[in-house]
Amino acid sequence: MPYCPYCGWKTDYDALLCPRCGESQVGEDTGLDAFQIQDEIDTAKHKANIYNILAIVLVTVGIVAGGILCVSLDLIGLFGIMFICLGVGCAAWAARYERKAMNLKKQLRRYVHFMSLSLSIIYFIEAKNALVQKLLGLLGQDMQQ
Repeated sequence: MPYCPYCGWKTDYDALLCPRCGESQVGEDTGLDAFQIQDEIDTAKHKANIYNILAIVLVTVGIVAGGILCVSLDLIGLFGIMFICLGVGCAAWAARYERKAMNLKKQLRRYVHFMSLSLSIIYFIEAKNALVQKLLGLLGQDMQQ
């Protein structure tokens, strides 16, 4: 099993980001295209939204149940504290997925920049080759005359 080069945490073989620190686990050449990276970004954002909503619901239920504790001193109040803790945990997971989406956006920008630079170089080389061929054709015509 591979380890994150930034924090030393164990990661999966196909992990794009470290589950602990959120740093990218792949180099510049990821083998992914822009659409695959965008799908990963959308999935991470969707999971972050779900965890944010879940955190809000759990904390709200916990506060209401905790309020009952003040009134009745029942076990429901302890469940309220548990719900608040679960809500805080969900907020932490939401932050993790938001960080993953942010890192994937950076990766996508690098990928798009690299591809546009590569295309510019290819167009330049093709234009240079066409110009050389044209000049050689003109020189060939001058030598025949």
